[in-house]
Amino acid sequence: MEFIKDHVFSEERSISYTLLKQKSHKLAIVLPGAGYTSQAPLLYYSTGLFVSKGFDVLHVNYSYSENQLKQIGAEGLGQDVKRVINQVVQFYDEVMVCSKSLGTLALSQIVDDYKPQLCIWLTPLLQRDDVFHCLKISEFAGLVVIGDQDPCYIKERYSELEHNPNLNMTLVSGANHSLELQDKHPTESINILKKYLAQLEGILNA
Repeated sequence: MEFIKDHVFSEERSISYTLLKQKSHKLAIVLPGAGYTSQAPLLYYSTGLFVSKGFDVLHVNYSYSENQLKQIGAEGLGQDVKRVINQVVQFYDEVMVCSKSLGTLALSQIVDDYKPQLCIWLTPLLQRDDVFHCLKISEFAGLVVIGDQDPCYIKERYSELEHNPNLNMTLVSGANHSLELQDKHPTESINILKKYLAQLEGILNA
C-alpha cells in the first residue's frame, strides 16, 4: 500500500488530499464533513472496507472556515473537489463516492461529472434544495443513511426520496448528525456503525 499526500491550488486556496494506492483500477473518493474528517469513525472504517475490497481510496481533505464557505458557495466547493479528483481519476475505470454532511453538498455538485457506480450519502443536508433535488432525480445507485434526530433530517423530504428506486434508504432511530446515539451506552453507537458497514459491504459484494 502506497500513501501519497499532496495538494492542489484552487483560486487562493490549497486543498490537500491523500491517495491510498494499491494499483487498483477502482477508486473510492471520500468527501468528509466540515468537522467530520476522513479519520472519524464512519469514514475511517468505510475506507478500511474499500481497501479490503480492492479499491484505491482518495481522501479530499478540504478545510474551510464558515466565512470561506459562504464566500465560495456550493459551486466553489464543487470546483475545489473537482480539481483534486482530476489529479487522479483518469487512471481508474470505476469510481464510487462516499460523502458525509458537507461532503454530500460537494457530491451533489460533481456527480454528473464522474457518474459514480455508487454514491454513499451519510447524513445528507436535506434542508438544502440542491442536495435534495440531486437525490430526488438521481439515476445513480445510492445508499442514504441519516438519523431521525439529525437536524438535517426532514421527514417529508426523506419520504419523497423513498420513491426513487435507485436509492437504498436507511433511517436510524434516535441517531444524531454523527449517526450516534446521545446519552446511550457507546456500544449502541458502535452497533449503528457495524450495521452500516455490513449494509455497505453487502452492496459492494452484489
